[in-house]
Order: sequence, then structure tokens, then C-alpha cells
Amino acid sequence: MVNGCEIETSLKKDLLYYLKIYKGFVYFLEYNYSKARSTFNEALQFNPHGVNANYYIALSSKYLDDFDSAFDGLKNVLEYDRMRFQYAINYNFLKLFTFFYNNACFYN
Repeated sequence: MVNGCEIETSLKKDLLYYLKIYKGFVYFLEYNYSKARSTFNEALQFNPHGVNANYYIALSSKYLDDFDSAFDGLKNVLEYDRMRFQYAINYNFLKLFTFFYNNACFYN
């Protein structure tokens, strides 16, 4: 249905990302961790830096006793925070760094 709509490509990708995330949540809440992880992986096709997808891939993997995949998912979340911090430092933007620090994924 979304692919048939005439909307901007970036908006379409965002919409498809969130649809996959919510579909993954449904599988996750039904304790179907394998399908949830698969759906969260599909979401990364639309947003490769999707923090929610990476976090829930890690959590689903934990419940599936796949600790290597869980570690990789958490590593991606931490890398996202590091990338944001580095951006603020590179542009010497203290307020942005403070915002990223206060809203970091690794402790929220």
C-alpha cells in the first residue's frame, strides 16, 4: 500500500521503517522473538542507523539465546551515540553535544 503512494522517497522509507518496527513490536509482544528479530532486521533496510531496530534486535536475540547477535545490536546502538558525539565535537557545538549526552541511547 505504501509503495503505491506518490510520496517523497525519504518519507516513504521512514514510513516503511516505522511500519516494520511496529510489526516487530507485535511479534515481540506475542513472544515470537524469531519473527520479531527478522522484522527488525527488515526495518534496517529502510534506515540502516535505526536505533530502535538495533535495540530490539539485541533484545530479541537475548531471548533467543543468541548472545553474539545481541552484542552486535547493542554495539550498533553505542556506535550511534558515539557518532553523534563525534559530530558535535567536530563542529565544536557544545549545546548539541550536551543535548546528545542528555539524550544518549546507551543509558535511556
